[in-house]
Amino acid sequence: MPLGLVDARTRISETLLFWVRAALDSPQGRARTGRAAPPAVATVPAAALWLRRQLHWIVRSPAVEAFARDLADLRRDARRCAPWDRVRRDLPTRCPHCWRLALSWYQGDDWVTCRIPDCGRLLSWGRYHHAVADWTRLRLEHLAKETISA
Repeated sequence: MPLGLVDARTRISETLLFWVRAALDSPQGRARTGRAAPPAVATVPAAALWLRRQLHWIVRSPAVEAFARDLADLRRDARRCAPWDRVRRDLPTRCPHCWRLALSWYQGDDWVTCRIPDCGRLLSWGRYHHAVADWTRLRLEHLAKETISA
């Protein structure tokens, strides 16, 4: 098995099991899960199923943003392990974090991804549209300065 695939599988397992433990150990988790036992076995399917059953209160917890970010990272890592089955549409706007022209939307995703490995940022569609507006404004300002100085 390629090393990247092993790393991704390990990261998926460790992250899901971390969130199971965090949910069980948190005050909100203890109050909400009540008698909900942790997954019987420490596997990805068991952890994912258990977490899915707890979503009704996880989405209202203070950690929901970190939880969602971790899940998005895991999904991105898993998709990188099987890139051949994805349709990619490159977008004509620079990444607002690394400023490189490397933003893409992959079929089935609800976000825009920077393809630069050192950046790898995920942008919601709303944040992407803000980036487009900012980039357009900067470009127009630059063109106006060039026109005035010419």
